[in-house]
Amino acid sequence: MSAEALNVTSFTKGFIAHLVELGETAIYPKSTEDRRGFRSVIEALAAEIDRLRPSTDSEGRALYRALVLLRNELQASPTGAFDAMETALRNLQLSLTNCPNPFYEEISFTVSPPFAQALLKEIPDRQRSVVMKAAEAFLRTKRLAAQQ
Repeated sequence: MSAEALNVTSFTKGFIAHLVELGETAIYPKSTEDRRGFRSVIEALAAEIDRLRPSTDSEGRALYRALVLLRNELQASPTGAFDAMETALRNLQLSLTNCPNPFYEEISFTVSPPFAQALLKEIPDRQRSVVMKAAEAFLRTKRLAAQQ
């Protein structure tokens, strides 16, 4: 998978895989905690964009462009909803997620931790690092919001 291949689908697959590795079983996209988590994903992508901005190697520049596109596509809508993120999660139904009714507030993960680990190993190192940072930021923010 090249840096250009990092798109919403590949990012979301890796994101779910790392969440599964970390013990998560579902996302609740309408909950306040998960929306805050989604915001932290966008912030994590923005931080990676800033870090990669001065890249001189072609792989770094390609990843930078892919991350800009990804961040722009996944960011919150003017209403504050993360519709694109929710759609990306629901689009993985039958492979990584289960959400039989779009009005359900739960998108459950249907993969085992060993499968999630194997999926992550297929992602190139630089991309995997970005995906893992985003998933960890999501989870950290979600847990912090739940404590408040």
